[in-house]
Amino acid sequence: MIEIVPDIDKRFILDKLSQEEIFERYLGIEVSYTEKVCSPLRNDATPTCTFKRYGNTVIFKDWAGHFYGDCFTLVQYQYGCNFYEACKIIARDFSLIEADGKVSNVKRKPKVYEYKEEENSKVIQVKWRSYIQSDIDYWESYGINHKTLKYFNVAPIRFAWINNDLRYVYKVGDPCYAYYFEEGVHKLYFPEREEYRFLGNHKGLQGYNQLPEKGKLLVITKSLKDVMFLHQLGIAAVAPPSESSIITEQQYIELSKRFDTIVSLYDFDLTGVRSANRMYREYSIKRIFLTNGRFGSIDYGGKDITDVAKKYGKERAEEVLKEIL
Repeated sequence: MIEIVPDIDKRFILDKLSQEEIFERYLGIEVSYTEKVCSPLRNDATPTCTFKRYGNTVIFKDWAGHFYGDCFTLVQYQYGCNFYEACKIIARDFSLIEADGKVSNVKRKPKVYEYKEEENSKVIQVKWRSYIQSDIDYWESYGINHKTLKYFNVAPIRFAWINNDLRYVYKVGDPCYAYYFEEGVHKLYFPEREEYRFLGNHKGLQGYNQLPEKGKLLVITKSLKDVMFLHQLGIAAVAPPSESSIITEQQYIELSKRFDTIVSLYDFDLTGVRSANRMYREYSIKRIFLTNGRFGSIDYGGKDITDVAKKYGKERAEEVLKEIL
């Protein structure tokens, strides 16, 4: 009788293992949903990492920008391998398959980990203020006009509360702009600060609500600022919550039905290249970068398209987009 060997894939793995078990084996620490942990992936003396569950997926995030991903991405990262090879490594290390690749006779079920949604989920409330000339000048320096800001629900604020605690009061030299997504859901942007320039509770795609129903091209980029600039040139774009995150499988399936071509436009740095590479591996999304002259590449003079607009003007930024898209 011929023995049918099942595919060693994600479904095969998660029928027998929980995502938390995999994280714990390859990180060497316990999964905690209630507190931050130190990253085992680098020299990290201060807890800067979190485990969060988004739908059915557990994500390990290093808020310093060194890693973001699920347990399969972690194994790919550690072993420098592709997704299929990562599945085989996990199956072998947990004795789900024998040395010859055949399925082990060991019966096991995923270990259950307790997970509770945050009882006090973050609610952000703001009090808006009118634009003043310095606000208009700031956004126009990046090639973004007031009409676009209004369309994307971006405006300056006077106060911000998080779970009813007053956390921001406007003062000259420290403006804050709120990206509004729905009641209680905002992303706060502090452009003049050196650290912690963003604070928010939005987990979806920035710019998603402004997308056309159908289109020829969609750009996955790193920020709403870039999304807004691309929009002004008639280019549909969205941005995940941060540059270290990527679109989900469900988002890709939905967007690929609406747009003929999807490309990524991330920064040409470690974080941006890693995220773009992940989307290429998982969804075959073409990677486009504003390169900086390293490794014999073209130097476009800016890490993102709004930087190019700020340094060289909107016309030059539009020329660059025509060159790379």
